[in-house]
Parts: sequence; C-alpha cells; structure tokens
Amino acid sequence: MSALPKSSSESDAADNQFRLIASPAPWTVLAPLAAIVAGIVGGSIGYQIVALAQGLGKGERSLASMAAGVVTMWLAAGVVLFGAMRRLNRPVPVVLGLRADVECSFSLAKPKWLLGATIAGVVCQFVVVPILYAPLRLFDSAWVDKLDESAREVTALADNAWGIVALGVLLVVGAPLVEEIIYRAVLVGALRRRLSVRGSVVIGGLIFGAIHIQPLQFPALALFGMLLGVIAYRSGSLWPAVACHMGFNMATLAVLTLG
Repeated sequence: MSALPKSSSESDAADNQFRLIASPAPWTVLAPLAAIVAGIVGGSIGYQIVALAQGLGKGERSLASMAAGVVTMWLAAGVVLFGAMRRLNRPVPVVLGLRADVECSFSLAKPKWLLGATIAGVVCQFVVVPILYAPLRLFDSAWVDKLDESAREVTALADNAWGIVALGVLLVVGAPLVEEIIYRAVLVGALRRRLSVRGSVVIGGLIFGAIHIQPLQFPALALFGMLLGVIAYRSGSLWPAVACHMGFNMATLAVLTLG
C-alpha cells in the first residue's frame, strides 16, 4: 500500500502515469543502474580528453573540460538506457511519452504543480538545507562551510557572462531534465514495479544522493531526491519534479554567482 494517501481514482491515475515503462516484459533496476555507471565512465573519459587537449595538469579543470564531462556522461547514460529499453521491446518514442496513446510520466502537469514545485525547490535550497545542517554547525562549523566548496569551484570556472550562461544551461536546464528521466522516471519507475511507493521513492532518493559522491551533501541530496520522487508520484507527471530540480539548482547558481 502507498504511504502517500490519495483517493482511489487519483491513485490509479497517478500510478499509471508514474510508471514510465508499462510493459509485461521483465524489468529490473539493472538497466538504469548500468546507465548510471556508463555515465560516470563516459563522463570521466570525456573530461580527460578535453583536459589533455587543453594541457591541464593534475587537479586542474576548465569550464570546457567540465562541460565535456557532463555532456558525455549524459550521452553514455542515454545510449545504455535506451539500448536496454529497446532490448526489452520498449520503443524509444513510447518510453519518452512521445506517442499520445501511451500514458507515462511525461504527461502534462497542471500549472499549479509546476509553480508550486519550482518554489519548493528554491525553499529547499534556502530554508530546508540550512535547517538540516544547523545541528552540525553547532559542533563544527568548518564542516558546514565545506558544503558548497565543490559547487563554488565549478562556478569559479565561469569567469565571464557567456561562461555563466553555459553553466546555467548545464546545471539549471540539462541536469534536472536528464537526472529526472534517469532517477525518478526510469529508476524509481522500475523499483515501483516491485516495491511500494514509499520503498521505491526512498531507495531512489538514497541512490540519487550517493551517486553525487559528496559525503557531506549526502543527507540533503538524498532527502531532496525523495521529495522529487514524491512530487512525481503525487502530480502524476515528471515535469513538476523537473521544475523543482530546476528551482533548486537555479537558487544554488544564483547564490554562488551573485554572492
């Protein structure tokens, strides 16, 4: 049973839309996990190629090398993911909801969901995250100060207006869309075929937090991933989760570039 109460009709409708893959063929979490691993490997290769071409030393990076790593990560993950889907007889247009006869996570969401989710993402960054780490600040404020260290290093690479625009496209548009497809739509959708809503959302959030490989940020990222899963399920659409993710990243970028 779902831990997120709804009326029977709302639950059925959301369940149908939340499951990106509605196929009688066997489906496991191996395909999305393989896509995540492929993305990490592909991103590392893309980053190293550009870094070598630019003559960057160990520990050095540029906006171009970072962008190359991110884009090749998305491409590698996409190739593996869509390849697996086709092997499972799920044509790409069906999986992405490009055919009108298929109910899936890319169904349109009500404007109130999109607006509310975007605001929720901003609130999470400015209110929830500071509250979450407030107890840690009492013991060692230096740890809390390191929370945004990696993010600041990334934004420092954008040393002009065009760099900030490029960073915005990657972090505010590309990352939320790609990550929500992989984690909420496909991964949580696969888990949902075997677990309850609560179980699939929690596990999906934990994987989302862990895959960023930022130990200090893990609690916030895992909880945020769970929130995104709840939003996708309750709205019956992936778009509010994408909007929430965009709001969160946009708030982060604004603080780091304007602060």
